[in-house]
Amino acid sequence: MLKKICANKVGATAAALLCVASLSLTACGSSGDHQDTAANGPSAERPAAPPEKAEPISASLSVTGPKGEEITLDHAPQRVVCLTGICDDLLLELGMEPVATTSPDLLKDKHFMGEEKGGQVPVVQGGFGSEDVGDIASFKPDLVIGLAGVHDGLTSAVEKVAPMWNMQPDSVEDSVAYLRAMAALTGRTAEGEKAENTFYDKIRESRKVADDKGLRNTKALSMYTSSSGTGVNVRNELLGELLANVFDYPWNGKSDDPMTAGQYSVEEILDVNPDVVFVQSFVFAPGDKALTEQWKDNPVWQQVAAVKNNQVHEVNTGLWSMGRGPRALSAVLEEAVSTQ
Repeated sequence: MLKKICANKVGATAAALLCVASLSLTACGSSGDHQDTAANGPSAERPAAPPEKAEPISASLSVTGPKGEEITLDHAPQRVVCLTGICDDLLLELGMEPVATTSPDLLKDKHFMGEEKGGQVPVVQGGFGSEDVGDIASFKPDLVIGLAGVHDGLTSAVEKVAPMWNMQPDSVEDSVAYLRAMAALTGRTAEGEKAENTFYDKIRESRKVADDKGLRNTKALSMYTSSSGTGVNVRNELLGELLANVFDYPWNGKSDDPMTAGQYSVEEILDVNPDVVFVQSFVFAPGDKALTEQWKDNPVWQQVAAVKNNQVHEVNTGLWSMGRGPRALSAVLEEAVSTQ
């Protein structure tokens, strides 16, 4: 059995990729003076340092997730079907593997299972958010994990097969909370505490490396593009918060609506003038192009410091936007800091 209280919003990046409007790509320059690259210290506040040590986790078949959802199972789950990347991430952190996944490329990443082993995990048929329930049932799961705002419409059908838990990791704290809840449900409490402490150590280590390199004075931007449009990972969502630990990250949400919060125009990006840009280009169809290709001839984009200094990095979209758990976030921190 699984009881849920529906979350009141969807994950920012997932929602934005479905609904965001394209950025304005006009050829005119931005009015006014652009902000200099950080010469007088960081312009944005750094998140608080992580806790020194994880609190003990107690095994339980009934837990409350970070969004208030109540999860009650009849037994500790062993056969978990993952319809979203954080599920795969958490299972691996706890020494488990999904019986089926919708994130095969993520599992094949070197930070996860590697090309050979990751390629052996069965892939659930159907599109993201419209997976084949019959195929899910064929794996005989005792728990199915999806993404809030994407899999809500699938839940009632899936729950005829197995309990379903739709996660919504909007922050670093959320990711840790889901790790702890999963550790409690599976009874892998020692593994959960170890994974949590390892993640905290990675954040501390990355902050120190960033300080040693002077990266707190480096303005960074993480953004994404797809056939639906382009947007910025703002500070009050997962990637923005994470990168604010190691860079000057002055990208606040423009609204409370996750579908519009990151809609910065290219002129507004130039006004902030980031020193380094990390781009997640969701390229699926033959005609889709990476952001660096789309904007290579845009005169406003060409004025951005990161562009002029060859500091625009196309990153692994699976790792940066689909993992969302401690394992993926640790890899993102490592990659981001190593570019400088």
